[in-house]
Amino acid sequence: MPPKKSDNALELERNKAREHVVVTGAGSGIGKEFVKLFLQDGANVLAVSLIDEELNALKEEFSGYSGMLCTLKIDLSKENACELVENWCQENRWSVDTLVNNAGFAIYSECVECDQLRVRSMINLNVRLLTELCMVFSRAMIKNGSGNILNVGSTTGMFPTRRFASYGATKAYVNSFSASLRAELRPYNVNVTCLCPSATRTNFSATSGIDDFNGKSLMRSYFQRGGGARASKVARIGYKGMRRRKAQVIHGPGSTLARLLRHLPQPLVPVIMRNF
Repeated sequence: MPPKKSDNALELERNKAREHVVVTGAGSGIGKEFVKLFLQDGANVLAVSLIDEELNALKEEFSGYSGMLCTLKIDLSKENACELVENWCQENRWSVDTLVNNAGFAIYSECVECDQLRVRSMINLNVRLLTELCMVFSRAMIKNGSGNILNVGSTTGMFPTRRFASYGATKAYVNSFSASLRAELRPYNVNVTCLCPSATRTNFSATSGIDDFNGKSLMRSYFQRGGGARASKVARIGYKGMRRRKAQVIHGPGSTLARLLRHLPQPLVPVIMRNF
C-alpha cells in the first residue's frame, strides 16, 4: 500500500488545485468585494494594496472563508510595481489563474488646474500598471491554456466630459485595451472581461476631489444625495460576467446615459455635460 499522506501534504495539494487570484486595489470598495467573492468560492487570493490598515482588516474580516488570503503592500503607481507583484508570485509559486485589475483613482478638476505629479501617478496606475500586469500574467495563461483577466474600466471612459479629461481618457484606454486583448487571447482559451461601472458608492467622491469641488457639479450633487451603485453589487455583477466569459459588463444608475452619450458626436458631449 502507498504511504498515507500527511495533513500538510494534502493541504499543499489542495492549494495547488485551487484557483490562484491576484486582485489589485483590494483594500476597499469594489476590490474588497472581489476578494470576498473569490474567497467564498474557495480561491486563494493575493490582495494588493498600499494601506496596511486595509490589508489587516481584510485578514480579520475574511478569516473564516475556505479560500486562502495573502496580502501584499505595494504602491502600485510606482514604476517597478508590476515587477514587485511578479516577483512575489514567482517566489511564492503563485501561478496566477485570474488577474483582477481593479486599482485606480480619479482626479476631478479642470485639466490645467491638476497637479502634474498626481496626474502622472494616476496614468501610471490606471494605464501602465494594468497593461504591464496583463502582459506578464497572460503569457503564463497562454502556456497553461486557460485563464481570466477582469479589468475595471468605467462608463466615464465611454464619453468625454469636463473635469474628468485625464481620468476619463485612462478609462477609455482600459475599455479599448480590454476589447483588443480579449480578441488576441481568445484563441488560447484566455478570457478578458471589462467591467464598466457608473458612479459607485465608495471613497471615490472623496479621493477624486468631487466632494470639495466649488461650483456647479452634477457629480457632487449626486453623491451628496446618496446616489451611486453599491460596491458589493458592482463586484458581484462583474464577477458573474467574468465567470460567464462576457466581453463587457456595464452596470450602475448612469449606465443608460453613458450608452446614449457615446452615440452623440463626441465634441458635443462635453458641451452638453458642461456641469458634469
